[in-house]
Amino acid sequence: MKRFMIGVVCLISVAGFGASARAQQSSLVIGSNQSVSGNGTFTSPGGPQQDALRGLDEYIIKSMADWGTPGLSIAIVRDDSVIYAKGYGVRELGKPDRVDENTLFAIGSLTKSFTTAALSILADDGKIRWDDRVTARLPGFRLADPIATEELTIRDLASHRSGLPGNNIIFWGTSLSRKDIVERVRFLPLTARIRTRFQYSNLMYVTAGEIIAAVTGKSWDDFTQERIFVPLGMTRSEIGVAALLRSGKPNVATPHFRPPGGQTAVVPWIDLDNAGPSGSIISSAVDMAQWLRMQLGKGSYNGKQIISERMVEEMHTPQMIIPRSANMVALPGINFVNYGLGWVVHEYHNSVVVQHGGQTDGMRSIGLIVPEKKIAVVVLTNEALSELPSAIAYNIVDRLLGGPVQDWSTIIYRRMQSPGGGGASSGPQRIEGTRPTLELARYAGTYRNQMYGDAQVSVRDGALTLQFLGFSVPLQHWHYDTFRIGGTGPFTINGQLITFSLNRDAEVAFFHIPSAGPAIGIGSFVRVPQR
Repeated sequence: MKRFMIGVVCLISVAGFGASARAQQSSLVIGSNQSVSGNGTFTSPGGPQQDALRGLDEYIIKSMADWGTPGLSIAIVRDDSVIYAKGYGVRELGKPDRVDENTLFAIGSLTKSFTTAALSILADDGKIRWDDRVTARLPGFRLADPIATEELTIRDLASHRSGLPGNNIIFWGTSLSRKDIVERVRFLPLTARIRTRFQYSNLMYVTAGEIIAAVTGKSWDDFTQERIFVPLGMTRSEIGVAALLRSGKPNVATPHFRPPGGQTAVVPWIDLDNAGPSGSIISSAVDMAQWLRMQLGKGSYNGKQIISERMVEEMHTPQMIIPRSANMVALPGINFVNYGLGWVVHEYHNSVVVQHGGQTDGMRSIGLIVPEKKIAVVVLTNEALSELPSAIAYNIVDRLLGGPVQDWSTIIYRRMQSPGGGGASSGPQRIEGTRPTLELARYAGTYRNQMYGDAQVSVRDGALTLQFLGFSVPLQHWHYDTFRIGGTGPFTINGQLITFSLNRDAEVAFFHIPSAGPAIGIGSFVRVPQR
């Protein structure tokens, strides 16, 4: 969930891990006349599709080794059929259990397409309109700016044009409910005027989920289960880690994380229930293939209209321009990138592509549709910091469109490893030979932020420690009164700098954590006076 993938954006570098296990394969027979043999070629129906996908197994296995991805599962849909569904590698490093087409993975922000589908169903039912003001559905909702509060619509929430900066840190390790989080949105300063800038916001999707709850009297989770999962036969899918654990379902992938320069390792599942509508669905390649069949079918699935054709078209229509930025690795053939309603929309080799990626702590995914060609692909992996899902998805699209087939895995991987390519960077400059202004004990205390609540700074074993949003991380002196947030693993602010500022009495007045990237806005914490 942390970062949405445009499919052409390289965000963080991941090198392959040392001793790559050989990727094992699992194949699936789907439908009355379609199957896949062990080497990934079709035993039926044969013809051009078989030729197009020849060698795909070998390509995926090699790419997984290059990126250091333990496990991967894919499904390919053409017309109204699942023509290919397979698993590769292992569910957890060091254990023999294989990934197959039914293995469950967190899909991260691909969840957003389900939230906009739920809103579309309500629009079809006449219960909402996309251009309804948010305050008409959530009367207590407030942004920091009263004009933006008054003008904000459901469409604005779903197209990331509210004016709010990205903010994920409020979700991790906290007991705050979705309602609590939406109420705290009013304390987050806007960084753009409404509808003037694309700023990806998970908070706004949580707000959209609360609208669904307010309108229906059911939680977003229950509504999504009843109106989407059940009609599509997505019986393996769950919403949230707690629901997954309660279900006792087997065949679940384990999250993995590799810090730049480190080793790939298992990390725990983190329950992001409070972020639910923005990124909490857990699903399999086969279940997600049913979701993509419905998208290709313009809202129809097995003869039943789940969402109106008009609403599917609305979701797939550009709503907000996504600026081309320095960290974009543009694939040839892409001339525009926009955001629709829960989907990224762009051109690729003269065809419109509708897609969305997802990332959670330890997993990464992409779902991609080429509507006019009746092609769709889903790729699920159990390693977070890799662009492999996008690379595999676009390689498959190349094969099925009949154009030049690019080795996107190698191309993107090499670009990410090159200087300035989005991989490991030198980071902020450090001034050597400096010391903190005060003794460490004088930085200790309670600090408060209206959005995030209290943070505790203490001295442990001769060093500062920050307790913040349910996490405890060491602070390593960087220079002067600036410290680096230490620790390993996927916690969002690891590696960020925290600067303490003094007042005229040479006492610490507040500390500040600057924005840690496009998905995180943090800010200042004011010291609470000791009594």
